[in-house]
Amino acid sequence: MKALLCPDYGGIDTVRLAELPDPVPSETEALIEVDGAGMNYADLLALEGKYQASPRPPFVPGAEVFGRVVAAGAAVTRCRVGDVVMGQVVSGAYAERAVVDPLQMVRVPCPMPAADGAAFFINYGTAYSALFQRGGARGGETLLVLGAGGGVGLAAVQIAHACGLRVIAACRGEAKQKLARDGGAEVVLDHSAPGFVEAVKEATGNRGCDLVLDMIGGAASAAALKCIAWCGRIIVIGFAGGPPFAFPANHLLVKNCAVIGHWWGDYHIRDTRQLDEAFARLFSLYADGLLRPHVEECLTIDEVTSGLERYASGTVLGKLVMLNPTAVHRKEQDR
Repeated sequence: MKALLCPDYGGIDTVRLAELPDPVPSETEALIEVDGAGMNYADLLALEGKYQASPRPPFVPGAEVFGRVVAAGAAVTRCRVGDVVMGQVVSGAYAERAVVDPLQMVRVPCPMPAADGAAFFINYGTAYSALFQRGGARGGETLLVLGAGGGVGLAAVQIAHACGLRVIAACRGEAKQKLARDGGAEVVLDHSAPGFVEAVKEATGNRGCDLVLDMIGGAASAAALKCIAWCGRIIVIGFAGGPPFAFPANHLLVKNCAVIGHWWGDYHIRDTRQLDEAFARLFSLYADGLLRPHVEECLTIDEVTSGLERYASGTVLGKLVMLNPTAVHRKEQDR
C-alpha cells in the first residue's frame, strides 16, 4: 500500500512517501480502508517525538481515520466488515489502510461525506467531551473559546451554540473570525489585541465567563484567568500558541474557580461509555444540520507534508484532510 513514512524523529523534513505491506489486524483489531484522514497540529509534535503519545520510529504518521472496515479480528464486537467508521490511532492514518483498536472508534450511523468524516472524530469529540463531560457546560452559560479559528475551536463554537450556550470566540485574523461568527459566536474578539480582557468583561456585564476553553496557553491563559466568572471553569486542552501557563493558586482560591485538564485521547482506554455517549449526541446534531466541519482543503497523500507545513505556520482555517482515491471512487458510485 501507499503510505507516508517517518523513519526517525526530526519533523516534517524526515517524512517520505513509501510502498509498505498492508497492516495485519490482531484478534482485537480492525483493518480499515482509509477514505480520509484528518490532519492535526498534534501530528507535528509526533514527528518530533514531543507528543504525549508519540509512536516510536519508524512509523506511519497520522492519528485520525475515516473509512470502511475490510477485516476484523475474531474478538472484535464493536464493528463488522462493511461498517463505515471513524476513529483515532496512535499512528498509521496517512496510508491506504490502517489498523484500528475498535475501542478507539465509532460506527457512523448517518450519511457523511469522507471530508466531513475525516474532520470529525478528534475535533468534535475533543470539544464535546471537554465542554460537557469535563466542564459540565449548561445551556444559558457563557463560554469563551480561545483559539476559535482552529478545528477544535470551531467545533466547540458550533457545539456550544447548538446546545444553548452563549459563545464568545477569540481568534486572530478576519477570515478566522468570520468562521467563528458563522459557527454561532455572538461576540468575536482578537485575544492578542489590547483591551481584550476589558472587551470580554463588557460583553458579560462585568461578570466574566462561566467557562473558558483554552487551546492556546501562554499569555492567552493568563488573560483567561482575568476573564473567568466567580466559580467558573477553565478547561485546558492545548498550548498551540505558547508554553503552558502556571495558574497562580491564590487567584483560583479567591475566584473559587477551577482549572481542568483534558486529554481526550485517554477516554477509549478508561471510559468507553463516555466516548459512545458523546458521539450519540454529536451524530444527532450532525444529522439535524447543526454541525458541519469547516474543511479548508482536501489533499492527496502526496500533499500531506505541505499541509503539515501550513499547520506549523498557523495559517489553516478549520481543518485540512487527506482523501484517498477510494473515497472519490465511492462518491462516484453513490451518485
